[in-house]
Amino acid sequence: MIVMAVKRIRKTVIPEIGEVVKSEVLKNPANPGNKKKTSLIIGVLAVLVVFVLFWYKTSTWPIVAIVGMKPITRYEVSQELFKQGGKAVVDDLVTRKLIDSEIKKNNIKVTQSEIDAKVEEIKATLGENSSLEEVLAANGTNLTDFRKQLELRIGIEKILSDKIAVSDAELDAYLSQNKSLMTSATDEAKRKEASDMLKVSKLQTEANKWVEELKSKARIWTAPGI
Repeated sequence: MIVMAVKRIRKTVIPEIGEVVKSEVLKNPANPGNKKKTSLIIGVLAVLVVFVLFWYKTSTWPIVAIVGMKPITRYEVSQELFKQGGKAVVDDLVTRKLIDSEIKKNNIKVTQSEIDAKVEEIKATLGENSSLEEVLAANGTNLTDFRKQLELRIGIEKILSDKIAVSDAELDAYLSQNKSLMTSATDEAKRKEASDMLKVSKLQTEANKWVEELKSKARIWTAPGI
């Protein structure tokens, strides 16, 4: 009898408790305090994600300095820099994109070993007391960006190879007039040095003509005021 009574109590009490809990949940589906905490955590995480993504894309932070309680943003810095040299920067970016597009159009490939060789060649001209990294830093750039510039330069050299070739007659004429300027010890080395100098000079001239020609043919739009 006692056992049956207990069973009846369980059957009646447990559903009643369940209904009470159910009604309370419907009345208070979530604790307001918990909601605020969750929203705050989500907000903080969202801000952190934005900051990390911004840094990943730009290698800087959205806020670059704080004076008292007032932040100085990257946007403000960009505005000031744009006022100072925005036109030159835009022109440089346009030129790079034109060159890169033309290199790809001509199926020109520049390997990392070619870039490495050019870097070592440039390092050899600096002497023992200077490092390439220091020279680049003094000019406001770094080795990574410099390698990208070299990649474009090598690509241009390949496209304009027929126009920047140095003939024996040109080399002989140049050496007869500028032999005293050569720093190499042997005649063979002097010819190589003179050939490189002539090639660089020709590359500068022909590359400028080539880029201007690309610009004249390309459809380029720039924002008003630039």
